[in-house]
Amino acid sequence: MIAARSSALDVAQLVVSALTPIMLFVLGLLVTRATRRFEQAEWANRKVVERKLTLYEDMSPLINDLYCFFNLVGHFQEVTPPDAVSRKRALDRLFYTHAPLFGKEFKQRYESFMSACFQVFSAVAQDAKLKAPIDAQKRERTRWDPSWDAMFAREMETSENEFAKAHDELMETFAGEVGARL
Repeated sequence: MIAARSSALDVAQLVVSALTPIMLFVLGLLVTRATRRFEQAEWANRKVVERKLTLYEDMSPLINDLYCFFNLVGHFQEVTPPDAVSRKRALDRLFYTHAPLFGKEFKQRYESFMSACFQVFSAVAQDAKLKAPIDAQKRERTRWDPSWDAMFAREMETSENEFAKAHDELMETFAGEVGARL
């Protein structure tokens, strides 16, 4: 009986001795796979953040141009009404081709800012109309082309405060998207 116990104990020790390296190998594989998945997710996240930063660098000057145009501050004289519409097109192209990279709040803020600045879908095959007060634009500019009058949505003017608020909310959300908000 003692011999049977001794032999069963020997077998158990032998099985445990054989299984220990196998278990360590399997555990090592699981840890390696988890580490690799974590590194891949971190790399992908880093690439998305890098892309968002590039988009911030590309979009921010255009957004600032619109802010200056609509609030008649800074270099607004350099941004004519046709330039403002061109900036909108460029921004829309950048935004909508990369929209899946951004959160819902950023999309809402972007669309709110554009709604404050432009009346879209005013007519088939027509450019967006500027919601800036045309009288203020004419008064503050040193040069005015009468053909620009048709580019304004006179009945839907947005106040400077509304432009500024929509801009500030957009840029604050944008900063958060790229991890720059403290």
